[in-house]
This record gives sequence, C-alpha cells and structure tokens, in this order.
Amino acid sequence: MTDVEQTLDLLRSECETCGAWGTFTGRTQRLDGETYAVVRCPDEGVEFPVWSAKGAAVLASYERARAVSRADLGLLRVLGERLATLRRPPEPTDDDVRATVGDLLDPPPLGADAVRLEGGWLPVVELFWDGEPQVRRADLDALFGVGRWLPRVHPGTPHPLAYDVPTPGAPSKVVLFGHFSEVPGPESAARSVLLRTDLPPVP
Repeated sequence: MTDVEQTLDLLRSECETCGAWGTFTGRTQRLDGETYAVVRCPDEGVEFPVWSAKGAAVLASYERARAVSRADLGLLRVLGERLATLRRPPEPTDDDVRATVGDLLDPPPLGADAVRLEGGWLPVVELFWDGEPQVRRADLDALFGVGRWLPRVHPGTPHPLAYDVPTPGAPSKVVLFGHFSEVPGPESAARSVLLRTDLPPVP
C-alpha cells in the first residue's frame, strides 16, 4: 500500500445506512471546533462528516496546502466552509468570526493588501487589493460555477458578481461577491472579494 493510500484510509468510514466504505470527497466541514472530512457512500450516494484523531492531523495539513495553493485559490472555499459554521443566537461578534477564520487571514492571503472582518447579523470577511489584483473572474467561475450578475448601486460602484459557496449540512449559507472595476470578462481581476454569511433564522 502506498503512502497516499494509507493517508486516504484515515479519511474514510463505513456508511451508517448500508455499511459500504465511503471515500473522502475532498471537502471538509467545521463542527464544534473540529475539522471533519466529508465522505460519500458509493452505494447510497449520501455524504456524511467523519472525524478521527489521526485523520485530524491529515486534514490540517490538507487544508493548509489547499489554502495556500495558487493553482485553485482553495483558500476562498476554505474560508466559506469555515464561515458557514457560524450560527445564532447570539449573533456572532467580530471575535467569533476571527476565531473561526483568523488563522487563514494572518498574514493577508492571496496577496491581499487589506482584510475586513465583521460579525453581527450578517458576518463578512473581505479581501482587498490596492496593487495588483490576484483573483480573476475565471478563477471564481472555476471554483464556484458561473457567477450571477448583480445591479450596481450607482455608476461609480464596482461591477459585482455573486457566487454560492457549497456548504451542505452547515447551519449557515455563504455567498461570495467579486467586485470588478469594469464589466468583467474571464481575465478581469477582482478589486475585492467579500464572503457574506447568511445566518439561520432565529429559532
């Protein structure tokens, strides 16, 4: 058995429905402060989170590598998955948001010149580029599917595109907004990328 196969064995589990061995989907989920591997059953098609002490170390390395990868800009997906774990009541504070994603933002990732982080009823994390932007529309389309056009607030504001971040089973939903100086083509680079958390309704 190769090292890769042995590593993947730490990220699989038996399906509680049929007993088949589920395999790692490449996605993770934050639950109660821990990072779980999202596993898919090959027979039932259902997905479920799995955690183990040995697997946790593997997932930590996996997320670090994915977060700093310039090939797929996976940090944006990791940020969205982390933010989707926020819930209420009470509404998350700035410190709650920082505790959830702060290790991914120091130093500012993806060449960003500044980061905005806010809690409240609509928590957000936003990356800004004052110099050379690093995230193209084509990158966002590849990560999350084709973005939705949104109206500009007034002629001087950026051109926004919205993307749903897939976070199945998480308590909150996350939408990513790319803001462009011009009508974006595939190679247009975003001046900022904002991830907004839509918290679940108050019970």
